[in-house]
Amino acid sequence: SQPFHDRRYLKLMRYSVFGLGNSTFELFNHAARCLDKRLLELGAKRLSPIGEGDYEAKDRYRGTFKTWSKSFWRSLQQHQQVQAALRAKAATG
Repeated sequence: SQPFHDRRYLKLMRYSVFGLGNSTFELFNHAARCLDKRLLELGAKRLSPIGEGDYEAKDRYRGTFKTWSKSFWRSLQQHQQVQAALRAKAATG
């Protein structure tokens, strides 16, 4: 079996993606969307929803990034708390 085709290859990986693009282009944030899709296909788990920054937005991408960033940090903190609780439970038997 080729590891990059195995749906379990990245089963322990947690990730989050923020793409930066220009909405005037046909393939706006295409790379970020493709990366997100492929990581899921390989078994990775998304920590927070994909963020899509637009350089053409009034504030460029800053507002979108700020919102996404808050969601990301909240999700990461929750994930770390769950992992710590699981480790503590495993240590106590």
